[in-house]
Amino acid sequence: MVLTRILNDIVFHLQYLPRTLMLATLILLSFLFVRDNKGKLIDRCIRLKNHMPIVFFFCYLSFIMVVTIFTRSITNPYSSIFQDFGLRSRENGINIEMVENVLLFIPYSYFFCLAFKAKANWKITTKISFYTSLFIELVQLVFWLGKFQLSDVLHNTIGGIIGYLIWKTIKTCKEKQVYHIIRTEIRNTRIRLTSWINNRK
Repeated sequence: MVLTRILNDIVFHLQYLPRTLMLATLILLSFLFVRDNKGKLIDRCIRLKNHMPIVFFFCYLSFIMVVTIFTRSITNPYSSIFQDFGLRSRENGINIEMVENVLLFIPYSYFFCLAFKAKANWKITTKISFYTSLFIELVQLVFWLGKFQLSDVLHNTIGGIIGYLIWKTIKTCKEKQVYHIIRTEIRNTRIRLTSWINNRK
């Protein structure tokens, strides 16, 4: 039931992909323009295919902004500031909103680490997740879009930390060639198993 609800919400938010791509293009061009200190903006755009992690990061950042700000209806943001911190909801079920808030920021921090490897550590990633979530909540508060909830900041930050841990784990495995060792062992096991089956015949 919980998984079905989460999957339905994900499918529902896919309808915002066109807006996401437009916003991502605007943000990405602004980012390149700010860094364009030598008047080579066009060259940077051409070479952008060599920096796909940055593209993915800004696309996902745009997706977060669209889902959490631009598609929200005007409502009273003060109605539930200190609610929904726990895993259980007020209806005695799983707090779906908490789970989704955690999941929302896992790819965000993961793509951040991929895009800016030189600056990727747990402190910076945690701060990026926290300040991004806080910015979203403050925008919702100022413009009365959705509900201002401190629990969202906490859950988004937890998701950011999880995303960093996933990136760090994969990075460590690659550096230690764990994938290569596992593939080699699987291939050798398959060869031995095939040889044993042929001998049995």
